Amino acid sequence: MDHVVYYLDKGLIALIGLTLALILWKVLDLWFPRLFRTTWEKRFGTDALSLGSAVESLEEGMAILSVIASATPFIGLVGTIIHIMDALKALNGAGADMSLISGPISVALNTTLIGLASAIPAFIAYNLLLRRIQLLENKQQRVLALAAANLR
Repeated sequence: MDHVVYYLDKGLIALIGLTLALILWKVLDLWFPRLFRTTWEKRFGTDALSLGSAVESLEEGMAILSVIASATPFIGLVGTIIHIMDALKALNGAGADMSLISGPISVALNTTLIGLASAIPAFIAYNLLLRRIQLLENKQQRVLALAAANLR
């Protein structure tokens, strides 16, 4: 069981890195589009079809961010439960020596903290980035509507 917990803890730490990298990529992509692609006008195009494909490209990575935000607290909770079970096993065999369980309980709480350290930024970033995508889409729809009205 120890090797499962070890890989669980390392996986949660890796998820923190993935979360931060994904957030950085999306922030740069949405606020500084020229770093990755071209200007907003060229990216969105001049018709509704190109607007749809541009919005889809802006939403790349958002599903992963959503899954990280919703799943990592549960992964951290599983690690916490396993660590607490180990602590209780140690306590069961040794009597009432509290020093035997203080270490495993501390590790269990750290596992919860690591899970939340990945989930909270992912949750916040997901909602802020999604709002940014909606604003950009609405702005471009207004531009397309104005261009269509001027053609008439």
